[in-house]
Amino acid sequence: MKTKKYNWTLRHFFLLFLVLFISGSCVEDVTESTKEPTRYTASDIKSYSDLFDVFWNTMNQKYNYFYEQSSLNWEAIYKEYTPKFKELKTFNRDKQYTKAEISDDCNKAIEYFTEIIDPIIDRHFYVKISLPVSHSYFKSAIFYGGMKSKDKIYAYPFDLKYEYMKSKIQPDTGVFGHKNDMLGGFLSDNPDIYYFGFKSFTISNDYIVSFGDEYLVIDDKSPYYLTGKEIRDTIEAKIKDPAVKSVLIEKSIEYIDKFNSFMMSEIAQDAIKKIENFKQSETIDESFVEALLKAKKNAPNINLELLQLSGLEEFKLNPNYTKWFKQRSTEHLQLACEYTVFLSDIDNVINNQYKIDFYKNFLVPLKNGDIKKIILDLRGNGGGMVLDARTFTDRFITKDAIFGYQRFKEDNNPFSYTPWTPCMTKPTDIGIKKEIPVVILLDKNSASMSEISTLMLKSQGKHVTVVGHYSAGATAGLGDSDQFNGGLRGKVGDYLEFYMPLLAMQDATHTVIEGIGIKPDFLMEPLTEEEIYEMALSPYTHIDRTLKQAVEILTNN
Repeated sequence: MKTKKYNWTLRHFFLLFLVLFISGSCVEDVTESTKEPTRYTASDIKSYSDLFDVFWNTMNQKYNYFYEQSSLNWEAIYKEYTPKFKELKTFNRDKQYTKAEISDDCNKAIEYFTEIIDPIIDRHFYVKISLPVSHSYFKSAIFYGGMKSKDKIYAYPFDLKYEYMKSKIQPDTGVFGHKNDMLGGFLSDNPDIYYFGFKSFTISNDYIVSFGDEYLVIDDKSPYYLTGKEIRDTIEAKIKDPAVKSVLIEKSIEYIDKFNSFMMSEIAQDAIKKIENFKQSETIDESFVEALLKAKKNAPNINLELLQLSGLEEFKLNPNYTKWFKQRSTEHLQLACEYTVFLSDIDNVINNQYKIDFYKNFLVPLKNGDIKKIILDLRGNGGGMVLDARTFTDRFITKDAIFGYQRFKEDNNPFSYTPWTPCMTKPTDIGIKKEIPVVILLDKNSASMSEISTLMLKSQGKHVTVVGHYSAGATAGLGDSDQFNGGLRGKVGDYLEFYMPLLAMQDATHTVIEGIGIKPDFLMEPLTEEEIYEMALSPYTHIDRTLKQAVEILTNN
């Protein structure tokens, strides 16, 4: 079986949105003793009836949307399906049962679990259940909310959109991604409109440039700092031959001085100065790249320099000293001066032109106000890193606003929750200085962080318009269930593996959109299969109706 699952899994969610919640409860606490799901083992599940009980108890304790799903009477489900699972006798795969009987029970269990789980509205949720399908084998079946739906949803795959849009972008303003996973630039036919689309929220990992607090600070107080005195004392203690001793001292100190001299050089310090300016402004221009290239070109290569040193006869004849010197000189450069980190961080920029283009052709023009109208294409974007809310979505935030509410389980009672607490936007230093017209494109495959970002931007005002189709309705957040009562990610009793969010979400109007999605301001007619084929076969002549509507809105704005 296949399942749609959307990637909004990082526990950074709580660093971004979580506020301290007030203790409260919708109902009285459960008085009876309840077994924690993670304490179940394989020995607790010896029949289909046990399997169902463990599943039901886990959901009863951990699922977050029972209150909103009034039609999903969890107690009634237990009463209805308990006798059905008790009738299935072949879980232990005894030889008295035929293969056909085992297989038949397996299929019935799949049917029952499908009926129970299909109504689940949490679109991040799924559970993988291992079921005996023969005397020797188990079958893993995946169950998720909406799995019985027969509706065919058509959406443009990102690779087709990439080929379609590539020719419509002004090349000198373009951002083309390192794996064709991002596309941006001013439109050729509408040069005042900037288009930006990307496959998933992995920008923080793949595109954001970061530098350390400081580099090449020769700290003589560091225990890893290597001095000429330490070199001399070590050689005096280990080497007897005066001639050999003299060469070792001279070449070892010469080696260290070569690196120390570079670190204090004008070339290195200019690169560091440019890095400090970047950390303040995020500006990547020709002078920045040139300074980094020059520093990398002139920086002594540790491996090459050590190889040359090790090739000298005096070093060959004294392997113990050579080994010591390699270790201490490496500690000096790596730990006392952060030389290797400096070069690695430079490589991360100069060896990745796509990162340079991302800043030069998108982030810098956006921050400087050169982008005055923008289309954010989140169609087909299934989510990803919540950290991207900080590194990407916050760039469009201009005011404090409530964009939604979140709630956790308070205890193991299925209807015991914390109060709904607001999720807030807050302007940051990386954000635009004033509002610009923004059109967000959504479809049924826009999920998780695509939806959270849309809610964040919609909270900013009427200058943000959503065009397309209902989004996926996968807004519930995942995280570490050890810190909260709700949600569960991991195995239970060996036979069940849950992927269950630990919180529930509402939008800014206190509406739960889980399983429903965000309704666009301009709701388009559903995409057809013919349109998918047309984009693939004729990208230069195809008309993307949703994109056309977005352009019209911005043109008239």
